[in-house]
Amino acid sequence: LDPNDRQRVADAGPIAFEPRADILKTELPPNRPGFARAVRGCPAPVRIAGGRHRPEDRPVLARVTNSLAEGGKGGVVGRDVGQHPRPERRAQVLLEVLRGPPVKAATAALAG
Repeated sequence: LDPNDRQRVADAGPIAFEPRADILKTELPPNRPGFARAVRGCPAPVRIAGGRHRPEDRPVLARVTNSLAEGGKGGVVGRDVGQHPRPERRAQVLLEVLRGPPVKAATAALAG
């Protein structure tokens, strides 16, 4: 099965919640409305999986921001923080993104 399949993501929420999952970690599918539907159908908070390390700041911040825009509760992005040249700064900027500034402002903050 394709992990980006919107139906699969939508079905995962209720399935994960049955054994009382604290969170649901899943991929952010390219179909954002499908992700939003999955988030609405899941009683547990949904966080996107970080996956491979992304050295550029903008894609990481955009993925987390897109998840939040569709109702997600953030991301599990340990590699993207721990393998960054300035891990403390990236973690700080990701926290700021979770609180609401746009990606452009967050990217500028990492550059500074």
